[in-house]
Amino acid sequence: TFRTFLMYSRNDDDWGWYSHAWKYNPDGKARGTKISDMVSLQINHSLGRSMFYELKLSYLDSDNGNYLYEDPLDSRYIHDQYMRSFGPGFNTGGQEKGHTLRQLTDLTGKFDFTWQVNKNHSLKTGVLAIQHEIDYQWHQIRNKYYADADVYYNYWDPELNTYIYPNYKPELFPDSTIYGEEYLVEPRELAVYIQDKMEFNEMVINLGVRYDYFDPNTTYPSNWRNPANQLRFENNPEKMSTDLQADPKTQISPRFGLSYQLSDQALLHFSYGHFFQAPPMYAFYQNHSYLVEPTDYATETGNPQLNAQKTVQYEIGLWQELVAAMGLEVNLFYRDIYDLLSMRVVSTYNQIQYGLYTNKDYGNVKGLEIKYDIAMNRLMANINYTLQYTRGNADDPLLMFTRAGDSMDPITRLIPMSWDQRHTLTATLSYSLGNYGATMTAYYNSGTPYTWSPISESRLSRVNLYPNNAWKPKNNQFDFYGFYDIPLQKNIKMRINLLVENLLDQRSELSVNGQTGHANEAIIREIDLAQHRSTFNEYEDRINNPASFSAPRYIKLGVGILF
Repeated sequence: TFRTFLMYSRNDDDWGWYSHAWKYNPDGKARGTKISDMVSLQINHSLGRSMFYELKLSYLDSDNGNYLYEDPLDSRYIHDQYMRSFGPGFNTGGQEKGHTLRQLTDLTGKFDFTWQVNKNHSLKTGVLAIQHEIDYQWHQIRNKYYADADVYYNYWDPELNTYIYPNYKPELFPDSTIYGEEYLVEPRELAVYIQDKMEFNEMVINLGVRYDYFDPNTTYPSNWRNPANQLRFENNPEKMSTDLQADPKTQISPRFGLSYQLSDQALLHFSYGHFFQAPPMYAFYQNHSYLVEPTDYATETGNPQLNAQKTVQYEIGLWQELVAAMGLEVNLFYRDIYDLLSMRVVSTYNQIQYGLYTNKDYGNVKGLEIKYDIAMNRLMANINYTLQYTRGNADDPLLMFTRAGDSMDPITRLIPMSWDQRHTLTATLSYSLGNYGATMTAYYNSGTPYTWSPISESRLSRVNLYPNNAWKPKNNQFDFYGFYDIPLQKNIKMRINLLVENLLDQRSELSVNGQTGHANEAIIREIDLAQHRSTFNEYEDRINNPASFSAPRYIKLGVGILF
């Protein structure tokens, strides 16, 4: 048999994020845009009863933007002086002047071949190749008259009831400055794997190996202390940089899985594997011109010599049928994560400190997962509970760099990662009967870490506390889904469905104040109130951020035709 599938999809998205600082001037905040087109061709070909292959080819063209106006020289951009805000605590005027365009083109080919050699062995092999093209353009929109003596000249307009700053015209600086960055790169990815699935009477073994290859396909400076040759050493060429070709990143990852049937009602399984994950693209190419600003800790630079993140994972579990239609599964898992993305401090020859992405940090994850499920006629229920500990040197690549810039001690022990959630519980109850059904799902999550910081009057404020030293409050939520089918004709029916997210309209605290540990709660001092000057809001307005809580109850009613 020979089958082909051709698909085309297009997405056109435009969105904005709520920012509390821009509450009274949302039209001054940049928005996100994304237009993507994807064409894919899939071929499935059977070469007999025991062999078949699958070929997938796809082309993706994605244009991403983040800006206020698509044209960076749009005449609607205004003078930066309107951004000044002294009393209310909000950006009541001005605009975000960052302008980012990122075009990503991916050409992907994937080939998989499967051969059932005999009843005990099934071989599978394949190759994945991706050719990327990234066209990145970022500019900080500047004022053409920024160096003029009368750049801040203004006059009062009685009709508009405001001051007018006429000496403004948007201007873009080239890639050779700190106000612009442009690059076109073509990184490549390749992966090859082979595995053997061995099936015996009471045991199944999966044995395989995968080879990963990533080539950033760019150059890097030979001397990180003078990366862009901003410092001239005519008589000392060793202090000057030349362009070197970045090395490809490779890894061989073994994989092993074992499933052993203890009885008709019990199954033991074990897995072990190595996994390869290339760093995000920005970590290779950021600050592609390698210019260092003349201020300490003001520059963050990509590093094409980064290694890939390596994860070694272990898991063992037992499934047991307790009684008919009732099962219990218990899994233990552990993961070591090496070469996490970090940033080290580099000192130039004129003693300017800047950040260079590097592989330094380590993390690990360990935990227990329990699954319980039951099916009784048309009633089904399942419960999933996870106990997990996630530790690492840092969960933010910039953490060490930021602490160094703030003259804080380095972190010398493992700390909780920001996504470290001790307890998660999901319970689902479903009932269906012919033409109607309903599902109720409950979620419980213990709090994730945040960094508690004392007020300046406390003695603890003079101590360099580790980040993620406290825990946010727990949160829970109930969701409901139901449907009702109305027969129209033979094999055609109309379905009415109802989805209710956050059924009980609970307010879960997503982000908290670093001093109180709760959302929209802060320690307000007399000096804070004295410094607040506004004719339209109180100081508490700064604290009451609606984005600190989860979304309220959401109800969606839909109608569809099934045939």
